[in-house]
Amino acid sequence: MIITIGGAQGAGKTTLINAVKEQMGDKVQVMERKTARSVLTDWDITLDDVYADNKLMTHFQDELLLRKKHDELDCMKSDPNAIWIVERSYADLFAYTTVYAGKQNNMSDWLDRYYNACRGAQAVYDRVFYLNGGLFPIQDDGVRPKNKHYGEMVDMFLKHKTSEMLPDTTPFIDITCKDLDKRVQIIIDELTGKKDV
Repeated sequence: MIITIGGAQGAGKTTLINAVKEQMGDKVQVMERKTARSVLTDWDITLDDVYADNKLMTHFQDELLLRKKHDELDCMKSDPNAIWIVERSYADLFAYTTVYAGKQNNMSDWLDRYYNACRGAQAVYDRVFYLNGGLFPIQDDGVRPKNKHYGEMVDMFLKHKTSEMLPDTTPFIDITCKDLDKRVQIIIDELTGKKDV
């Protein structure tokens, strides 16, 4: 089983994943998340370089998608009996790309293709959990803006796309509470089949 926990910056994804892992122990495995910084480092470029060149930007986003798919496949092959937890879904890739590239009319066709690629990849997940934003202050990660309004905009768009891009058979669990213990219990109940009917 592979699940993903998504949400905008400051939603508490990493904190929640660590708490679930602490409670469930060896029953779950957490996939090491490779971020945009890994590609920037490997290619010896900056994000400013990426967004100054549309061709480079599309190549960069395609590479992120490819690496994510390979990493998830490798994880599932390495321990197919585990519950794998992945931070961020393919909807995240599309949403953040759209925030930057969506305003450019000449990027529309590529964004359509990228959306379809991300939507197809999103089908790998057995469960998708979405954390609504605003729990923690947005940290400066050196890549994305950290202002509150940017975070709110991404949160609204990302939540919509995360739900929209899922197959009808994949459960979408919208976690609106901010209490960490309650969040953990929602996930554990869902994964162990103990949720209320």
